[in-house]
Amino acid sequence: METTVLLKELIKIKEKQSFQVKYLGCETVIKPGEEDVTSVMQNLTFVSKYLLKKVPYSNLQLSLRGIEIFDNARTGKSVLFPIDKIIYCAVDKSQSNVFCFVLYRRPMLECHVLSCKTKKCAKRLALELGVAFQRASQSKLKEEKSQEKHKLQTKSKYPWQQIKNTSKLEH
Repeated sequence: METTVLLKELIKIKEKQSFQVKYLGCETVIKPGEEDVTSVMQNLTFVSKYLLKKVPYSNLQLSLRGIEIFDNARTGKSVLFPIDKIIYCAVDKSQSNVFCFVLYRRPMLECHVLSCKTKKCAKRLALELGVAFQRASQSKLKEEKSQEKHKLQTKSKYPWQQIKNTSKLEH
């Protein structure tokens, strides 16, 4: 029921969505799947709770470009994770306010783990990332089709037909 309500709200998605998150860290994974990312989420959550100082909240912006995390507390700089490099995302079942995404950076897979303020926020982030990914994919397909159509319009079977004659021949 809650997921259905969230999906209906996603229809109204803005260009950029903002979330307050704690960036818990990153580890490499062998494959993007529930088993691997669950262990990474649990490890990084444990480390952040018991071994690190209190992790400050950062601003995360989600758009068709990808996930951008701003380091508000330290430098004010941001890091962009391109949407076309994100191959998996999940919310931790045991700690439902923990969210992760897997990024493909040749030759590795990086699992980035974030803690949201609430479990609803983590679910919404995962759902909106899915919607942004679909919209970015559709946009890319439309662009590729448009480029292909343009190529077909300018390309001819006979090379002499590709040349446009702009001047008239005089006798």
